[in-house]
Amino acid sequence: MKETGIKLSSKKSLYNQVLFLDGMARAGKFLLGKICSHIERVEYFQAIPTLEHIPILNNFDLIEKSAAKSMMQVILDHAIYDMSIGRGLNQRSADSSSITHSFEYQHYLHRSNQQDGAEAISKIQEANRLPSFLIHNCLPFINFFFETFPYLQMVHIERHPIDLAHSWLLKGWGRRFGVDPLAFEPTIHGKDVLVPWHAKTWQAEYGGMSEADRVIKSVCTIYRLSNEGFNNLNNKLQSKILKLSYEEFFSDPISVVNQLAGFLESQPSSHMKEVLKMQGCYRDIPIDSRKEKFKELSKQASSGIIEDLTKISLEYESVWRLETFF
Repeated sequence: MKETGIKLSSKKSLYNQVLFLDGMARAGKFLLGKICSHIERVEYFQAIPTLEHIPILNNFDLIEKSAAKSMMQVILDHAIYDMSIGRGLNQRSADSSSITHSFEYQHYLHRSNQQDGAEAISKIQEANRLPSFLIHNCLPFINFFFETFPYLQMVHIERHPIDLAHSWLLKGWGRRFGVDPLAFEPTIHGKDVLVPWHAKTWQAEYGGMSEADRVIKSVCTIYRLSNEGFNNLNNKLQSKILKLSYEEFFSDPISVVNQLAGFLESQPSSHMKEVLKMQGCYRDIPIDSRKEKFKELSKQASSGIIEDLTKISLEYESVWRLETFF
């Protein structure tokens, strides 16, 4: 990086609260977002991709830390301010992040007719509102997040590695990185192909791997990086992160809601039961379905990769006390 002698300063925070909703792609973050956004005082979640991309650039020393932190602060504050005045609200009903899915929909629309500036921020501060943002794969960079936003809270959702890997395969994530213009993910130059950021340590292998091997190793890599990021925190910082499993949202949704409400020092919206029903939370996830997915992955992936998936899956099942078929 060229030395310019210029160092961006940290920005004085516009707001002193923020909730990040984190997890892998296909882990259930939009489900989490819709439920969290119906805990009283939580703002309907926004998805701001640059908040997850800048930490990657900083991690690879492609952007100086003070610049990365400054831009993260500006982007976050700008998004919080825009939400407070009803500017740029997503009303595309097909999007999970659309405010049309919120039972406070009219409340957000009404903001666009209210006073802007400091008065708008004062109103959400007085109401103790909690802005929330959906991000992907950011627990590996959690130290950077705490350095930038020391007041943050995070809910991190996990999902069974077999279900994740199978879903990634169906979505084409074994071939789309660096090829599909609709794959909005930073990639790096590998040996002979473009490689997703998380494959940096095995980029030389990536080009010669099958799609199944790529997605399974990707899921296992991000799973380990996320655990490493969390485990390296001290107890005080760990207490600011609530980890949940996707499976819990279906096996015991009321318990999940109570955990969220306690963590956020609030209570569920009066509409919560309806929200849970709309999200299909009152149903079982049959283990036979996961067994079939594993068989399908095993036919397409190499034995060493399947062995690693099995190891990670058993660890996951032990942590979340899930039934196993191994």
